Amino acid sequence: MGFGGPNSLHSYRIHTQGARNISATHWDRAVKIQNQVTHKS
Repeated sequence: MGFGGPNSLHSYRIHTQGARNISATHWDRAVKIQNQVTHKS
């Protein structure tokens, strides 16, 4: 997943921290759904 080096990684971290509060519920649901699918298989 090509990030262009330390500067891009730094920007990615800032973006992740900024979006964390917004997407926390979404990711929590996604993980739970993924876990359910995995257990069914």
